[in-house]
This record gives sequence, C-alpha cells and structure tokens, in this order.
Amino acid sequence: VVITTAGPNTINASLNGTPLNCQRVTDTNGNYVWEITVYNSTGYELPSTGGPGTNLIYLLGIVLTGFAGTGLALRKRRRTA
Repeated sequence: VVITTAGPNTINASLNGTPLNCQRVTDTNGNYVWEITVYNSTGYELPSTGGPGTNLIYLLGIVLTGFAGTGLALRKRRRTA
C-alpha cells in the first residue's frame, strides 16, 4: 500500500497502482483517523486451518464425556437400588 498526502485533509492510497477508498473519520475517542478500504482479491491460496489433528481431540472429548455420563448414571442407579 502506497499512501501520499495531497493536502492537509486529503490522502491518496493505492495498492499495485489501483486506487483505494480513503475516508477521514472519527474514532471512539473523538480523534480524526484515516480509514482505508482494501479489497480482497484472488490470486493467493490461503492455508487451511484446523488440520486433521483436531478430529482426534474432538473424538477423545466425546469418548471421555460418554464415560463420565455412564459413570454418573451407574453411580446414581447404585444409590437408589
């Protein structure tokens, strides 16, 4: 991103020669800031997240929850019998 000032209240921003939308806005503290909109473009494949290793963790959690539930049910059944 290339940013140049065109005056005290104006800036120009571009990405690879394509102009970007620039607006002067106020933030939550009342300060003036520049908001530059950069649009996503195709051309790069993003990496996948999560991976196959998370399935094992989910399966382990389900199995442990099942054992805990079964244990509580058997414990309750023994107390009432």
